[in-house]
Amino acid sequence: MRIALFTTSFPSNRDDVRNAGVCVKDFAELLSQRGHEVVVLTPYKSGARADFAHRQTVFFWWLGGAHSLTHLNPKNPIGLLQLASVTLMGIVASLRLVRRFKPDHVLCFWAFPCGLWAYAARLFFRVPYSVWALGSDVWVVGKLPILRQALRLVTRASAHRYADGLALAGDLRAIAGRDVEFLPTSRVLSIPRDVVPGSGGYFLYLGRYHPNKGIDLLIEALATIKAELPANFHLLAHGSGPLEDEVRSRVRELGLEQMVTVAGPTSASQVEVILRRAKGLIVPSRIESIPLVLGDAMQMELPVLVTDVGDMGKLVREHRAGIVCRPEVDDLARALREFTRAPGRYRTASLRQLLDIERSSERFLSDLSSAKARVGTGP
Repeated sequence: MRIALFTTSFPSNRDDVRNAGVCVKDFAELLSQRGHEVVVLTPYKSGARADFAHRQTVFFWWLGGAHSLTHLNPKNPIGLLQLASVTLMGIVASLRLVRRFKPDHVLCFWAFPCGLWAYAARLFFRVPYSVWALGSDVWVVGKLPILRQALRLVTRASAHRYADGLALAGDLRAIAGRDVEFLPTSRVLSIPRDVVPGSGGYFLYLGRYHPNKGIDLLIEALATIKAELPANFHLLAHGSGPLEDEVRSRVRELGLEQMVTVAGPTSASQVEVILRRAKGLIVPSRIESIPLVLGDAMQMELPVLVTDVGDMGKLVREHRAGIVCRPEVDDLARALREFTRAPGRYRTASLRQLLDIERSSERFLSDLSSAKARVGTGP
C-alpha cells in the first residue's frame, strides 16, 4: 500500500531524538520494511534533512522553526499565529502531496492539527485517514472550546482512532463519541551488549525540561534528602526546554552540583549507551500518558521510578517494573530513598512487550487490511 504519515513532531534528521517524532520515524521504517511505500509530511524545523529510510520526507514552511511544536501556547498571540500557520500551510501541503502521491491511507501523528490536514484531503480527494492521539491532543487542545470542536470533527470522520494511553483513549472517546483503541507509542532501540548494565553508576532523567515533566519536582525532592542518599549517588539529566536555565540555577542554589549533572539533549547514537549505563530511570511527570522514555527503559531492562499520572503509574505497578509515587516533592523524596537503595529488583519483560512499537505497526496494518477486505466484499 501507499501510506502517508502526517505529523507535527518528526525529527529533523536521524540523529534528532528530542521528541515523540522518533516514534514516527521508527514507525515509518517498520512500514517500509514490510514493503509499503511511505511518505512523511511534516513542518520544517531548523536543521532538517531528508536522511531517512522511507521513500520521502516532505517538509513545508510555516511561521516557526523549533524542534518541537509542544511549546506553542495557543493562548499567546504569537503561539496562536504559529498554530494557525502550521494548520493552514499543512492543509495546503497535504492537498499537494495527496494529489501527487495518491496514498491508499493517511495516518495522523497526532490528532491535531494533522487531523485537519487529513480531513481536507478526504474532502477533496476522498482518501481515508486514521488519527493517533497524544495527551496534548486531548488534555491541552481538548480544553479549548473551538479547538475541541475541531478535534471532535476530525476524530469522528477518521476511519480508525488510536490513543497512546488507556485513560487517554477513554477521554478522546468522550469527545468524539466514537470508539478509540489503545495503541502504544515507543521507538526501536538496540541493546549495546558491550556495555555493562549500570556501569555508569548514575540514575537518569531523560526528557524535556518542562513543568509537565516534573524536573523541578525531582530537584527539590533530592534537596530534601541529600544527606540521606548514598555517598556515590549521582543524577544525570539530559534534555532541553523552557526550564533548563531555571533548573541549572536551582541546582547551584541548593548545593547539588556534586550530585546532579544537567546536560543537553542526547543524540540517537548516544541514547542507548546512556540508558544502558544507568542504574535506574526517574520519570517525575505532573502530566503524562505513557512517555516514550518508559518504553526505552523497558527495552534496556532498566528499573524505573515514576509518578502516578496518566497510565504510567498503573502500568508500572501492574507489571512490577519499578516504584510509583505521587507527583509531590515529599512523596517523590520518600520513593527516591527506596529506589536508590535497591533499584535492580524489578521486572521489565511484560511491559516491554506491551509497549513494542513493532506490535503497534502490525496492529495498524491489520486494521487497514481488514477494512480493505470489507470494501472488497461489499456490494
